[in-house]
Amino acid sequence: MNDVVIGAIGGYQFSQIKNWIYSLNSTSFDGDRIMLCYGCSKELVDQIKDNGFEVFEITWDGHGQPLSPPNDLVTHTGLVTRENAYRLIHNLRFFHIWQLLSQFERDGKKYDRVITTDVRDVIFQGNPTEWLDAYQEKPIIAPSESVMYSDESWNMKNFVDGLGGVTWEYLGKDLLVCNVGTIAGSYDDFKELCFMIYTMSVGNWVADQSMFNILINTTYKNKTQVVTPNDYWACQTGTLVENYDKLKNVLLDEPPYMGMDGLVRNSKDDVFCLVHQYERIPEWNEIVEKKYPL
Repeated sequence: MNDVVIGAIGGYQFSQIKNWIYSLNSTSFDGDRIMLCYGCSKELVDQIKDNGFEVFEITWDGHGQPLSPPNDLVTHTGLVTRENAYRLIHNLRFFHIWQLLSQFERDGKKYDRVITTDVRDVIFQGNPTEWLDAYQEKPIIAPSESVMYSDESWNMKNFVDGLGGVTWEYLGKDLLVCNVGTIAGSYDDFKELCFMIYTMSVGNWVADQSMFNILINTTYKNKTQVVTPNDYWACQTGTLVENYDKLKNVLLDEPPYMGMDGLVRNSKDDVFCLVHQYERIPEWNEIVEKKYPL
C-alpha cells in the first residue's frame, strides 16, 4: 500500500515533536511523511526535513488570505476565543490536509490511505500500514475514548460550547466519544472528511473533535469503523489512565498499561500501534523521553 502520515505543528520546538518523528522512523513504515508547519523557524523546518519528512510551510488561511505567524495563529486551545477561533491550528489543519491531498490528486499523485495524528503527545509503537492492512474494514478509522459524551465533562462542555444545547439534546448526549487526534482512512473518503471537519469547525471554538464525532455518526456513519482498545490501534491515555479514578464507573473498556519493556499494551497484552497523551503520565513520559533522546 502507498500510505502517508501527516502531522501539523505550530509554536513548537524540535524537542516537543522529536518523539513523534523518531518513533515513526523507528517503525517499518515506508510510506511518505509530511509535516504542515505553521510559523516554524528555518532551523526547525531543516531538522524535520533532515529526518525524512517533506515540509509544507503554511502561510494562508481557508479563504486563501495571508497568515502572518505567529500573530495570526492560535496554537493553544486555552487561548481560543470566539473572535480568534478561525485561526486555531487544530481546526485549520484539516483544511490544509484537504487542500494538500486535492493538489496531489491534480498532479496525478494519489495515496491509498492517510494517517493524521496530533504530534506533540503521540508516539508510534508499530507500523500503521501493517495495522490497516490487517484490520481496516471500512474507509474511516475512528478510535474510541471508551466513554460516552454524557459521562465525560471536557467533551460534554466542548460539544455544548460549539454546538449548543439543542444539538446536545438531540444528538450529542447519546454519542460515544471518538478521538480526532489519531485517525486514518482511505484516500477519497478521508480527504472529504477533512474538508467537512474544517467547514463545520472553522470559527467555532475548539470544534474539530465535536464535528468529527457528529460526522461519523451521520454523513459517514456507514463508512466509519469505530475501534476500541481491544483493537489496539490507539491508546487514549487521557480517559483510560489519567482520569481512570474519576471515570472508572463509566468507562467502557479496561485501562492499558506500560510494560517493563516500555511498550503500552491493552488489557489483553496487545501492543498499541499509537499512544496518545502519554505525556500526561509522568512515569510514561520519562520512559518515552529516554527512549528518544535529542
